[in-house]
Amino acid sequence: MLDVQEFRAEPKGFDPGPRRDIAEITEVRPPGVRICRSTEDTNTAVLVYLHGGAFVRGDLEASDVLCREVAARGPCVVVSVDYRLAPEHLFPAALEDANAAIAWTRKNIEEYGGDPKRIALGGDSVGANLATVTANRNLAGEILVSGLFGLDDHLPESLVTNNEQEVLDGVAELYAGGVPLGDPRLSPLRRKDFRDAPPTFLVTSGGDPFVYQSQMLEGAPLRTRASDQIFAMLRDQICAGEIARGERLPTEKELAARYGVSVNTIREAVRGLSLMGLIEIQHGSGAYVTGSASGVVGTSLGMLLRFEHSGVTDVVCLAGVLHGHAATLAIERATEDDINALREAIDGITGETAGVLGPQVERFLVTFVDATHDPLLGALSRMLDRVVITVITDVYGPDSSTLTAEIGISGRSGSPFSTR
Repeated sequence: MLDVQEFRAEPKGFDPGPRRDIAEITEVRPPGVRICRSTEDTNTAVLVYLHGGAFVRGDLEASDVLCREVAARGPCVVVSVDYRLAPEHLFPAALEDANAAIAWTRKNIEEYGGDPKRIALGGDSVGANLATVTANRNLAGEILVSGLFGLDDHLPESLVTNNEQEVLDGVAELYAGGVPLGDPRLSPLRRKDFRDAPPTFLVTSGGDPFVYQSQMLEGAPLRTRASDQIFAMLRDQICAGEIARGERLPTEKELAARYGVSVNTIREAVRGLSLMGLIEIQHGSGAYVTGSASGVVGTSLGMLLRFEHSGVTDVVCLAGVLHGHAATLAIERATEDDINALREAIDGITGETAGVLGPQVERFLVTFVDATHDPLLGALSRMLDRVVITVITDVYGPDSSTLTAEIGISGRSGSPFSTR
């Protein structure tokens, strides 16, 4: 077994260089972080950094020179994390501390001049391991230096130059605490995919015995391009309502600065949002949010129905059951404002056919269900109504004669539908 005290007493093997003087150093406990700030500017980028040390050694001093240098050169706010060490604290203590530090940073970093929307995560050796496990697409990115990403691994003999395999085996035994080493929280190389990973920068060196693990991580399945990751982040923000319908997106240059990528990368992500129907690009004035989560789900289910050759009648009948329940509730709960809104919606579709009136029909159905003042019923109905509208427009096209022949829908004056 690895002798912990002896290992902790060993020299690091490199000279970190002189310690730079910077404007402000602050320690906060809990959660056990040191904040390095070199400027009084506000809304600067933030790096949360996790030191290495094989999970059994290292502290705030271990990465202090590096964190000061990064803070000065950025300039940015650097938050160094003093996570708990094994064997005194077994897995998942270090991981819990890393998550707690990120959560604290997101909530409090504005007080120290940082921008909570531009937080990146970094680490070296096992710090890179912790960063990989904790990172998600809500972060601006991650920087992984000479990472150890597989505790269950066996080093190729050609790469062993000292006692690396002994250290790896000892770390695994001391830190894992009986948890299988193939658990992705211990060995992120074993993750099935990296769809949730933010844009990632991998740093390796020729003397790194674990360099091949960084190469394996780089080629990991479904580690997506930066444009795909930014598209996913913006899509999720729109669907969660964080960017409201009708709100203008930041410009391509503003988004490029926020995520640290090129304008072309942003343009590709924005094009995906447009194709998905979540935004509308108005030349000369920017891109505006036009979609929602229910719209995305409705469109997706509509496509699924088309590809699976499901009957439209079944969908319409299911929506009809919900509408029947909605009618009962609306009679009891509708206010005068609800009734006036329904009258306006009916006026918009009187005497027309459903095939050319998708938006107006959808408006009527939404207004009708909203009159129930039942959020769950409203959400379910809106989803199915969007499917119906999508099927009408995507499957049958603008001419609804085929649809009306199948399910008996026809327009007539004074009523949007007549069902036989």
